[in-house]
Amino acid sequence: KLSFNYTLCTSVGERNEEITTMNGFAFTTTGEANEYENVNVNENENENENEDEKRKRKRNEDSNETLEHLSRKKIEKSKGSTAANYRTALNNLRLYNNDQPPTIGQINYHFIDNFCKWLRARGVSQNTIACYMRSLRSLYNYSTRQRKMRNKLPFRNVTTQNQDTRKRVISNSDMKTIKSLDLDNHPKLRLVRDVFLFSFYAMGMPFVDLYHLEYSNIKDNFIIYRRHKTGHMVCVHIEPCMKEIIQRYASTTRSKLFPLAEGCQPDNYATYQLCLCNYNRHLKTIAQMSGVKENVTSYTSRHTWANLAFQKSADINIVSTALGHTNTKTTRIYVNDIINPRLYKINRKIVKEIADNQDS
Repeated sequence: KLSFNYTLCTSVGERNEEITTMNGFAFTTTGEANEYENVNVNENENENENEDEKRKRKRNEDSNETLEHLSRKKIEKSKGSTAANYRTALNNLRLYNNDQPPTIGQINYHFIDNFCKWLRARGVSQNTIACYMRSLRSLYNYSTRQRKMRNKLPFRNVTTQNQDTRKRVISNSDMKTIKSLDLDNHPKLRLVRDVFLFSFYAMGMPFVDLYHLEYSNIKDNFIIYRRHKTGHMVCVHIEPCMKEIIQRYASTTRSKLFPLAEGCQPDNYATYQLCLCNYNRHLKTIAQMSGVKENVTSYTSRHTWANLAFQKSADINIVSTALGHTNTKTTRIYVNDIINPRLYKINRKIVKEIADNQDS
């Protein structure tokens, strides 16, 4: 028993000797060594507290930075229309926030909800609001990921989907009237009219694709291009009426098929927007000259073609392929206002039933 205790004490003594010489320091008593250990623990705790304080201070600093500043790199890397949508959404958010860019710490569910109410009160359409919300959500999510901040999900109950809107079309007779309009003395209007018709002939080619269309897109008797919006490949057979328009504006001094931006430098997104604005303005003039009552825009030729194709009993998938849509849901928005004989037959029965009751 005594021998056991002696051995134990010797081991403890050896441990104490080890403690008294640890880290290169010499201690005369075990108490001093224990005190040294306590100092180390306190220093570690202080270091941990300092790290926590640094992280907390960093989070506070990030929260005080504006969404515009935190997301600027994403905006700079984005393409023309997407970047423009980002900037427009941020400009409206700034306007709502007393003409001050809001900090990312300000942005929460109530802030965004009140912003939506403010937009509605100003008469902004639901689809435009949805576009703003998608843009701001993308910028917010990007910023919180980049700075490793807590995402407060401020857009969790916000509607970001577009509502189906009525797409205006014009009749065959309106298209023929526009086609037969004498514009020989108005070269700018004639170019716009011809591009409008070409869009219709080319299975509803969007203006943005017409604007970027080049001679290199012509392969044999086809125009092969990728939709600027979706990247979807579209192939259009060149009909005689299309060939006539191409030849009318043929040139060996430019790469683009149509001189829509001729004389404009540089050829960038701002130039495209200017051309689109002028195109729509001239289309309104042409519609007035033709006596067309519908609001004619760059989209009218596309929607009109889609509706006529569907009236000809073309399968929705075929129309979708021609338009370059990635799904038929988008195509259905284009063709939801056309004549529907089955619907008229049902409606005739309903009207007749009410009319008969009124007559009696």
